[in-house]
Amino acid sequence: MHGKPAEAHRLIPELRKEMLKANPQSIIEYQLDVDNSFMRFFVCLSACRIGFLRGCRPFIGLDGCHLKGVYKGIMLNATSVDADSCLFPVAYAVVETESGDTWRWFLDMLHEAIGDVGGLALTSDKDKGLQLVIPVVFPGVEHRTCVRHLNSNLKKKISGGIV
Repeated sequence: MHGKPAEAHRLIPELRKEMLKANPQSIIEYQLDVDNSFMRFFVCLSACRIGFLRGCRPFIGLDGCHLKGVYKGIMLNATSVDADSCLFPVAYAVVETESGDTWRWFLDMLHEAIGDVGGLALTSDKDKGLQLVIPVVFPGVEHRTCVRHLNSNLKKKISGGIV
């Protein structure tokens, strides 16, 4: 996108249109707030959706990271593992903050994209907002703590010991 960052958000409807033209059957949604400012943008490209459903293990890792450039916010992502044990992107979103509300929106969009997947397991850092919405959006799905986050949390609680 060209121009000033504050004006770029106005181009999101056109960006969505062009992305759908280049990637038919993708799930691409966005939300604006009451004064037409950017809030959220979700992308699940059709190739990623089909690749996950046909070639990946029924596993999705959920995580968020802070955006530190001109555009602030959080990037939420859903990543799987393919048959070669390589990471496989399923979907991502840029949201205003990491909260139960934004995770609910992201997971609703993800569920719309992939549907009900038999034997699906989810892993995350067990963010409180995420823990509450997973059973609502994906009832009966296994949800486990990411080992890296578990190790990090244990190190914070156990000082001086080997973890």
